[in-house]
Amino acid sequence: MKRSLILLVAVVFLLAACGSIQRGETIWQDTPTAPQKNESLTVFCMGGQKDSAMFQLALNRYQELYPEISVELIKPETDSTDYEAEEELFQQVAAQIMAGEGPDVFIVNDRVMDVEKLVRQGIFADMEPFFQADDFDWTPYHKTVMDGGVWDGKRFVVPLSYDFPLLITSRTALEETGFDMDVCRDYQGFIDETTRYMEDPTQTRQLFRQPLIIADIVGFSGISVADYDTQTIDLSAPLFKAGYQWYKTTMEKNTNDYNDYTDDMSLYGAAAVRDGNVLWTPPIQGALSGFYNDFGAIKTVDDAVMMPIRDEKGGIQARLKFPVAVRANSENLQNAYDFIKLLLSSEIQCVVSGEKLSVLNSANEYFFQQTVQGKIYHIKAGTNGFVSTANPDEALDWPTEEDFRQFMEYANEITGTYYASHLGLGGAMYAFVYENADYEETLKAAQRKLELYITE
Repeated sequence: MKRSLILLVAVVFLLAACGSIQRGETIWQDTPTAPQKNESLTVFCMGGQKDSAMFQLALNRYQELYPEISVELIKPETDSTDYEAEEELFQQVAAQIMAGEGPDVFIVNDRVMDVEKLVRQGIFADMEPFFQADDFDWTPYHKTVMDGGVWDGKRFVVPLSYDFPLLITSRTALEETGFDMDVCRDYQGFIDETTRYMEDPTQTRQLFRQPLIIADIVGFSGISVADYDTQTIDLSAPLFKAGYQWYKTTMEKNTNDYNDYTDDMSLYGAAAVRDGNVLWTPPIQGALSGFYNDFGAIKTVDDAVMMPIRDEKGGIQARLKFPVAVRANSENLQNAYDFIKLLLSSEIQCVVSGEKLSVLNSANEYFFQQTVQGKIYHIKAGTNGFVSTANPDEALDWPTEEDFRQFMEYANEITGTYYASHLGLGGAMYAFVYENADYEETLKAAQRKLELYITE
């Protein structure tokens, strides 16, 4: 409860700050500028250990390259599971940023920060001139993902990694259930086939081991509901209603999360698929982790199968992870650029990649090669009953080169991106999904809430 309160306070603060800047003014605010000194660099990071490690490694390298620059890393002193401490620190830093103070470079907490709204209010610096002046080569990076940080040709946000919705099962499960993957070529087809499956009384497998996250429902569907230019909200798309009705059904049908699999979090879903309890497992820690862990575990006992959840047009939407931005009125913009350039380099991306997909394509290839050679990590044999057919000491059969190419082909099919907050739609539709409220009444309330929000 306390963590939820902290998040709420942070959201209220951010929205209030946003409203005070934008109300009665133009939709796009001029980016404030400050005389440049480039004498120091302060960086704020929050997140898991790998994220902090990435920033620390980049700062160490930055200090070697620019010993005359004073550098500082601000991060939670506790581990990444202490969410209260992390959110309290974020709230403090957010207040500084809104006041035009604080760190030069910071991780954007997109769970509570509306990225586009902040961009339009001039909170973030446009770093595109620095990339252009440096003739930065974007060819090795995932273009669609990197473009998720660009508005009107201005690069306000730089993603470091990304994720996309991936489901994993076994060939046996598909044959036993008759689930038709060919129908799932777009979002409507996915809803139709999974709904048909859930409503079939002869099916004994639950659709998912645990439901997807409500905040992602609109995000990975590709449905556009907000027009920031006209400050309007449109929730009338038939797929909007279909998506939330589908999610409500999955919650009602998800009667057992199969927590009896307790040896290792990453193999819960694979064990449930293997034992005939569920049809699909949405990887808990993201597509990349699921590809190596769940997919690799199922490979030890069956043919493993993966399927992305496609958007309304048949493409794939990626959620941007750990985006970084620069305070618009920083006095150290060149220093900030040099640091971000290091974060994007293969030197940093290859060392700490692997938790989420790297925006640098070669880093994903590097991680694959290191993993299959046993140089990254392993899960001990017997975890949730899995034993590798190739190495008796491990639980997984590592994906093959062909498996990896298929996985990366899905990544190459990404046609759009989104941020986690997505206007708070999940919260706006909460009453319908979880409290059996009337859809139309919930929709009206959501419409009023979001219209007020976008015009503040």
